[in-house]
Amino acid sequence: MLLAIGREWSLRGRSPRRGKPPYHRRVESIPLGVVALFLLVLVKELGVPLPPPTAIVVIGSGLLAVRGDFQPIPALGAIVVASILGSTGQFLLIRHGVKGWILRYLRYIGIEQRYIDRAVEFMRRRGGLAVGLGRMIPGPRGIVVPAAGLAHVPLVPFVMGYIIGNTLYVSAQFWLGMVGGQWAIDNLPLDAPSITIAGLVLSVVIYG
Repeated sequence: MLLAIGREWSLRGRSPRRGKPPYHRRVESIPLGVVALFLLVLVKELGVPLPPPTAIVVIGSGLLAVRGDFQPIPALGAIVVASILGSTGQFLLIRHGVKGWILRYLRYIGIEQRYIDRAVEFMRRRGGLAVGLGRMIPGPRGIVVPAAGLAHVPLVPFVMGYIIGNTLYVSAQFWLGMVGGQWAIDNLPLDAPSITIAGLVLSVVIYG
């Protein structure tokens, strides 16, 4: 993904005009870019620990949409659908056979057993409501899918809660990237690549 961004910078070379949203520009790489974005988010939400964090991918995609590298609606749609499919796959895997592995992984990344137990118990009591609420809270949202799988939340409430909570959350992140990127283009003496890098660094500080 970073190589693709670098290639786009070298080809474009100029930032969009100040004061005008660049969404009207012809975007030549929508199919490939959106497919790559979809696959990256899908693999990450399946539970594969690939860098960068998903929050940075989403905010960075909003920044790239402002630059004209993505059309906003297809890019956000790819993120939302990939998140739903990937997390549902992870949920089903945990429910049906990888419980021991996921517990070891959660402890490896620093989540204590008592917090895991509390999250699982909350999922058992609240089901889909807990899934939806949990996916809207930075930090704890990362344990929602494993906890729901360990708690054997029914599939339909899990999916419904996930769709509502996660879609609202990632839409807000994507919008943040777009608004922040457009403000930077309009108000800062930076070229487009510098704005993208600054936005991603800020995302790391906030979410990393």
